[in-house]
Amino acid sequence: MDWFVKKCREYGMKVTPQRTLVFEILSMLHNHPTVAAVAREVALRSPNVSFDTVNRTLQTFVDMGILHKIPATGNGLRFDTNPLPHHHVQCVRCGRIVDFESPELDSIPVPKAVSARYKVLSKMVVFETVCDECARSKQVR
Repeated sequence: MDWFVKKCREYGMKVTPQRTLVFEILSMLHNHPTVAAVAREVALRSPNVSFDTVNRTLQTFVDMGILHKIPATGNGLRFDTNPLPHHHVQCVRCGRIVDFESPELDSIPVPKAVSARYKVLSKMVVFETVCDECARSKQVR
Protein backbone atom coordinates (compact mmCIF):
# COMPACT_ATOMS: atom_id res chain seq x y z
CA MET A 1 0.00 0.00 0.00
CA ASP A 2 2.93 2.36 0.68
CA TRP A 3 4.04 1.93 -2.93
CA PHE A 4 0.54 2.84 -4.14
CA VAL A 5 0.40 5.97 -1.97
CA LYS A 6 3.86 7.00 -3.21
CA LYS A 7 2.81 6.49 -6.86
CA CYS A 8 -0.31 8.60 -6.35
CA ARG A 9 1.70 11.39 -4.82
CA GLU A 10 4.25 11.25 -7.66
CA TYR A 11 1.40 11.87 -10.10
CA GLY A 12 -0.30 14.51 -7.97
CA MET A 13 -3.28 12.22 -7.38
CA LYS A 14 -5.27 12.16 -4.17
CA VAL A 15 -5.39 8.83 -2.36
CA THR A 16 -9.17 8.54 -2.28
CA PRO A 17 -11.14 5.68 -0.71
CA GLN A 18 -12.36 4.68 -4.19
CA ARG A 19 -8.85 4.53 -5.66
CA THR A 20 -7.59 2.65 -2.63
CA LEU A 21 -10.42 0.11 -2.91
CA VAL A 22 -9.81 -0.47 -6.62
CA PHE A 23 -6.09 -0.94 -5.91
CA GLU A 24 -6.83 -3.42 -3.10
CA ILE A 25 -9.15 -5.41 -5.39
CA LEU A 26 -6.52 -5.46 -8.14
CA SER A 27 -3.94 -6.69 -5.63
CA MET A 28 -6.18 -9.68 -4.90
CA LEU A 29 -7.14 -10.52 -8.50
CA HIS A 30 -4.36 -12.24 -10.39
CA ASN A 31 -6.48 -13.38 -13.32
CA HIS A 32 -6.08 -10.38 -15.63
CA PRO A 33 -9.54 -9.00 -14.84
CA THR A 34 -11.87 -6.99 -17.05
CA VAL A 35 -13.36 -3.66 -15.98
CA ALA A 36 -16.61 -5.51 -15.25
CA ALA A 37 -14.88 -8.05 -13.00
CA VAL A 38 -13.17 -5.31 -10.98
CA ALA A 39 -16.43 -3.32 -10.78
CA ARG A 40 -18.29 -6.41 -9.47
CA GLU A 41 -15.74 -6.89 -6.69
CA VAL A 42 -15.79 -3.20 -5.83
CA ALA A 43 -19.62 -3.23 -5.68
CA LEU A 44 -19.54 -6.08 -3.16
CA ARG A 45 -17.57 -3.88 -0.77
CA SER A 46 -18.87 -0.45 -1.67
CA PRO A 47 -22.11 -0.47 -3.70
CA ASN A 48 -22.08 3.30 -4.14
CA VAL A 49 -18.92 3.28 -6.30
CA SER A 50 -20.09 3.44 -9.92
CA PHE A 51 -18.89 1.36 -12.85
CA ASP A 52 -17.73 4.60 -14.49
CA THR A 53 -15.60 5.46 -11.45
CA VAL A 54 -13.96 2.02 -11.59
CA ASN A 55 -13.38 2.35 -15.33
CA ARG A 56 -11.81 5.82 -15.00
CA THR A 57 -9.70 4.67 -12.05
CA LEU A 58 -8.34 1.72 -14.03
CA GLN A 59 -7.43 4.03 -16.92
CA THR A 60 -5.74 6.41 -14.48
CA PHE A 61 -3.75 3.48 -13.08
CA VAL A 62 -2.67 2.57 -16.63
CA ASP A 63 -1.55 6.17 -17.19
CA MET A 64 0.42 6.02 -13.92
CA GLY A 65 2.09 2.72 -14.87
CA ILE A 66 0.40 0.74 -12.08
CA LEU A 67 -1.49 -1.40 -14.61
CA HIS A 68 -1.00 -2.60 -18.16
CA LYS A 69 -3.75 -3.19 -20.69
CA ILE A 70 -3.96 -6.52 -22.45
CA PRO A 71 -6.15 -6.71 -25.54
CA ALA A 72 -7.94 -10.01 -25.06
CA THR A 73 -9.45 -12.21 -27.74
CA GLY A 74 -13.23 -12.10 -27.62
CA ASN A 75 -13.26 -10.71 -24.09
CA GLY A 76 -12.40 -7.07 -24.65
CA LEU A 77 -9.80 -5.33 -22.58
CA ARG A 78 -8.12 -7.00 -19.62
CA PHE A 79 -5.70 -5.58 -17.06
CA ASP A 80 -2.38 -6.86 -15.79
CA THR A 81 -0.92 -5.91 -12.41
CA ASN A 82 2.44 -7.61 -12.95
CA PRO A 83 4.98 -4.79 -13.52
CA LEU A 84 7.85 -7.09 -14.50
CA PRO A 85 8.60 -7.87 -18.17
CA HIS A 86 6.59 -10.92 -19.19
CA HIS A 87 4.37 -12.35 -21.90
CA HIS A 88 1.00 -14.11 -22.05
CA VAL A 89 -0.67 -17.29 -23.19
CA GLN A 90 -4.39 -16.80 -23.78
CA CYS A 91 -6.97 -19.48 -24.42
CA VAL A 92 -9.24 -18.37 -27.28
CA ARG A 93 -12.06 -20.57 -25.95
CA CYS A 94 -12.32 -19.84 -22.22
CA GLY A 95 -10.37 -16.56 -22.20
CA ARG A 96 -7.96 -17.52 -19.43
CA ILE A 97 -4.66 -15.61 -19.58
CA VAL A 98 -1.47 -16.94 -18.02
CA ASP A 99 1.80 -15.04 -17.54
CA PHE A 100 5.15 -16.47 -18.58
CA GLU A 101 8.70 -15.17 -18.79
CA SER A 102 10.97 -15.58 -21.79
CA PRO A 103 14.40 -13.97 -22.10
CA GLU A 104 14.34 -14.98 -25.78
CA LEU A 105 11.17 -12.99 -26.44
CA ASP A 106 12.40 -10.09 -24.29
CA SER A 107 15.47 -9.79 -26.50
CA ILE A 108 13.59 -9.51 -29.82
CA PRO A 109 14.53 -6.11 -31.19
CA VAL A 110 11.89 -3.54 -32.05
CA PRO A 111 11.80 -3.16 -35.85
CA LYS A 112 13.36 0.10 -37.07
CA ALA A 113 10.15 0.93 -38.95
CA VAL A 114 8.41 1.06 -35.56
CA SER A 115 11.12 2.68 -33.42
CA ALA A 116 11.72 5.39 -36.06
CA ARG A 117 8.08 6.55 -35.88
CA TYR A 118 6.99 5.71 -32.35
CA LYS A 119 8.18 5.84 -28.77
CA VAL A 120 7.96 2.18 -27.69
CA LEU A 121 6.81 1.92 -24.08
CA SER A 122 6.84 -1.86 -23.74
CA LYS A 123 6.94 -5.13 -25.66
CA MET A 124 4.67 -8.08 -25.02
CA VAL A 125 3.95 -11.27 -26.91
CA VAL A 126 0.54 -12.92 -26.58
CA PHE A 127 0.18 -16.50 -27.76
CA GLU A 128 -3.39 -17.36 -28.63
CA THR A 129 -3.93 -20.99 -27.73
CA VAL A 130 -6.45 -23.61 -26.71
CA CYS A 131 -5.75 -24.57 -23.09
CA ASP A 132 -5.59 -28.20 -21.94
CA GLU A 133 -9.01 -28.05 -20.28
CA CYS A 134 -10.75 -26.64 -23.35
CA ALA A 135 -8.96 -29.10 -25.63
CA ARG A 136 -10.15 -32.00 -23.45
CA SER A 137 -13.72 -30.76 -23.46
CA LYS A 138 -13.60 -30.27 -27.24
CA GLN A 139 -15.48 -27.03 -26.75
CA VAL A 140 -16.39 -25.38 -30.05
CA ARG A 141 -14.93 -21.94 -30.63
